[in-house]
Amino acid sequence: PSPSPSPSTDPPTPAPITVSFKEVSYSANESDGNITFTVQSSSASDVEFSVEFCTENSSPLSAQDGVDYAALINVTVTFPPGETCVSVTVDITDDIIHEMDETFIGTLKISDSTPVHVSIGTPSMATATILDDDTLVVQFLNNASSALESDGLISFTVRPLLPSDKPFSVQVCTRESDPSSAEADMD
Repeated sequence: PSPSPSPSTDPPTPAPITVSFKEVSYSANESDGNITFTVQSSSASDVEFSVEFCTENSSPLSAQDGVDYAALINVTVTFPPGETCVSVTVDITDDIIHEMDETFIGTLKISDSTPVHVSIGTPSMATATILDDDTLVVQFLNNASSALESDGLISFTVRPLLPSDKPFSVQVCTRESDPSSAEADMD
């Protein structure tokens, strides 16, 4: 009789796993304090594995790392055994500037410790939008304005109390003044 082949002692080859962002874009109000990205894997693994996450400024420049959000560089994103979704949180700055919504980018990449059966799929980049929720408060520069009736127009100047980086408009309503106060001003 011929000898039976011996059973293999090599561990089984793990099934391929693809890691990507769950969505292509994420957003949060500036006052929320952070934006959360969801990273997903195509299937659960029996063993823990990890990839890397980085943030970068978008182009054209919008949100700035260190000013509008806390940059993350080569942060390890770990999938525990059996998990297919994990979260990565990026801190954002709640400033007082009335500004346009701002964006930055999150990127996934293979790390030195990522197993060979894990690859990065699409989307591998996701846009984060910081939604400005600062209230614009304006004030009149002068308490009173006057003009001759024959001028036909009267001008008021308003300005924001806090910095504003985006255009704004103000609706002004007028009302007829009390005639007795006008007569009192003439005395």
